[in-house]
Amino acid sequence: KDSFVNQWISPARITVKHESSYRTSEPEQVVNNRSSIRLEYATSIGTYFFVQLDTKLNLYWADDHRAQAEEEEYLVEGNTKEAFIQSSFGNTSIKAGYQVLIWGESELATVTDVVSPRDSSEFLFIPFEESRIGQPMLIVEQFSPIGEWQLFFIPTPSFDHLPKEGTAYFVDPFTGLSVVTEIDSRDD
Repeated sequence: KDSFVNQWISPARITVKHESSYRTSEPEQVVNNRSSIRLEYATSIGTYFFVQLDTKLNLYWADDHRAQAEEEEYLVEGNTKEAFIQSSFGNTSIKAGYQVLIWGESELATVTDVVSPRDSSEFLFIPFEESRIGQPMLIVEQFSPIGEWQLFFIPTPSFDHLPKEGTAYFVDPFTGLSVVTEIDSRDD
């Protein structure tokens, strides 16, 4: 029989990762130099409760473009995609906490995924499964013979994360554009 501690630790998955990339065109330089640790955890608590956690801590080293944009020797950022508790009774399910809400599926596009914001801060280089941003949410689902009904409440909605100014992927859409206004000085 598993020990009490092993029952609580065994559902955990820990991922340690280091990423590095180098730009080979001018200007040649390191673009990404970062380390991360991610904790994923999901387990049932008793008969009626389920908890899930998916959180990641990123360390951007001095030569990573994100740390350079902030003019920091290193930059630490956390991202909690999911941290919720769920309970079900009868045909009703209630989830509260940080969540990602996905409506529908599509192979190459996210046209049906209109509720969950995305992290687009590094264009297409963020893995698709990591690009969704969690937000505080309450979801109530009712399962009935005529269909599944879902009601959700987001007290503080999040929005897509775009590249920050000074990072390698930032593009100023107004660069090089100037507005010229001509004033007609004729007296009519």
